[in-house]
Amino acid sequence: GESRFHSLDFSVVEKHVSILKDASMKELKSAVRHVKDGCPIHLYHEPDLTGFRSYAETDEDKEALSKIEEMAKVKLSDRFRGAVRRLNDSYLMEQSALPEDETSDESLKELRLVFVELLKNAYEDDIAKGEIDARFGIVVFELQKSVAEAEDAVSNGSEIRDWEACQSKV
Repeated sequence: GESRFHSLDFSVVEKHVSILKDASMKELKSAVRHVKDGCPIHLYHEPDLTGFRSYAETDEDKEALSKIEEMAKVKLSDRFRGAVRRLNDSYLMEQSALPEDETSDESLKELRLVFVELLKNAYEDDIAKGEIDARFGIVVFELQKSVAEAEDAVSNGSEIRDWEACQSKV
């Protein structure tokens, strides 16, 4: 959450806001999800839920709070979803005949960079799982090189062309 609320004691809030007196872990999860889904990802701050630990008395509540804390973290897929949402919003604005601006180019660039990061993570996962045989070092090298080239190209405003880079070497 925001730094101004970092030292806020939930028990004080609970005492003065009657609706929060009987708040459940399910309601906390719903609130965290609502804020995370409704906030643009670049403005989202992960909430500090440590104030709720004293209310998690049972093992079930402690496990639920742990899952809520994990859900509250920004993942790569959240960044991707946010970039797609911003790109879609800028496209809709362009379609409504508003003056064109650079936001759509920046959103597209961000979307491409997130996609390249997802691709890199997918390659790393496949290598770790053995789906891409690491004994064939040239394959791993070419995949990593193509992703790095794609990242450079996208950073400079170009399109993603990592597959063409891979095919030219094979």
